[in-house]
Amino acid sequence: MEQQALPERLTALGKPLLVIFGEEDQRWRPSSAAEYRAVPGAKIELLPGVGHSPILEDPPRTATPLLAFAAAHATVSAKHSTDGR
Repeated sequence: MEQQALPERLTALGKPLLVIFGEEDQRWRPSSAAEYRAVPGAKIELLPGVGHSPILEDPPRTATPLLAFAAAHATVSAKHSTDGR
């Protein structure tokens, strides 16, 4: 982490990225979610009223963007597997 920030390391992977932050996070600055915009195509979700552990604090609200992201990328993956890419 000291040599290369996480967003930079993720950029090199070239994979879809969903970043979910709670706006009330006491451990990490929620504004640091903006650093992930450096990753091409990254989707960033800030959940109001949620802290450091969105999946534990509000599972339904966390599941909504997770399921939408997974569905969108599953469709893309399925298309690529049927057209040979």
